[in-house]
Amino acid sequence: MRFRELVGPPDAYETGLLNKITDLEGIEVGHFTLIEDSPTCLRTGISVVRISGVYRSPIPAACGVFNGYGKSMGLVQIEELGTIESDIFLTNTLSIGAVQQGAAKLALEDNPEMTSLNVVVMECNDGFLSDIRSLSIREEMVSRALMDARKDFALGSCGAGTGMICF
Repeated sequence: MRFRELVGPPDAYETGLLNKITDLEGIEVGHFTLIEDSPTCLRTGISVVRISGVYRSPIPAACGVFNGYGKSMGLVQIEELGTIESDIFLTNTLSIGAVQQGAAKLALEDNPEMTSLNVVVMECNDGFLSDIRSLSIREEMVSRALMDARKDFALGSCGAGTGMICF
C-alpha cells in the first residue's frame, strides 16, 4: 500500500490516475531486475525513465546534487546547456559505465544520423545487499529495461532499487 492510500493526500493536491511519474504524457518507466543467490548474492538491476522523442529533440532539464558525492554521467551537459537528450537510467554504483555504453549503442542503432550523445546515468549503491564488486550488470541488459517500459510500472524492490536499503 502506498502512503497516500493510507493517509489520503497530505498536501491536498490531486494526483494523476496512477499517482506515478508516468502520469506525465510521454513518460514510461522500465526495469531489469537481477536476483541470484549463487555463486554470489546479487540484488541489483537497471531502471529507466523513458522520455518520448528525447533522442530526436532534446528537452529542457535541470539537475541538483543533494547528497554531495553521487556518481553520475551526463549531468555536466545538463548544467551547461539546460537540456537533456537521452532517457534517464539508474543502476548500481559500479555499473554506470556498462549502462552508459549499452544505452549509447542502442541509441546509435536507432538513430543512424546521430553523431553525439549525452546519456544520463545515475547511481544506486546496492553494495550492502548485493555483490557490487561482481560487476554483474552488462551492456546488453539495458535493452531489457527499455523493453519493460510502461505507464503502469512496478514499484518497490525492482530494477535499480532491488538492492537498496530504506531507513
